[in-house]
Amino acid sequence: MEALGAESYRWVTPAYYEIALKTKYSRDEETSQMLDIIKSGLRFDFGTVNTANLEGVNAVFRELMDTGRTDFVSLYERNEARYLRALDRLMEAYQDLP
Repeated sequence: MEALGAESYRWVTPAYYEIALKTKYSRDEETSQMLDIIKSGLRFDFGTVNTANLEGVNAVFRELMDTGRTDFVSLYERNEARYLRALDRLMEAYQDLP
C-alpha cells in the first residue's frame, strides 16, 4: 500500500495537477498561473497541524521567548515524557485510519 501511495504521489498527482487542474478545469492562463503560485507556497508543518494532539510541543520556543528564559533543555526535559506519550497516541491514531 505504501509503495502504491508513493508511486501515485510521483506519477498521478503531477499528471492530475498539470492535465486536469491547469488545462481541463482552468478557464484561462491566469488561472493556471495562480495555481502555480498557490502550489509554490504550500507547506505542511506536522507540529502545527497536530499541536492540539501533541500537548503544545510547538509552543516551547514561544514560551521561552515570552518569559525571557533560555533554558530550553530543562523545559523540554520536564515535559518530554508527556510529549512522547502524546506523540505515541497520535501515531497510533494515524495507524488506525482506514
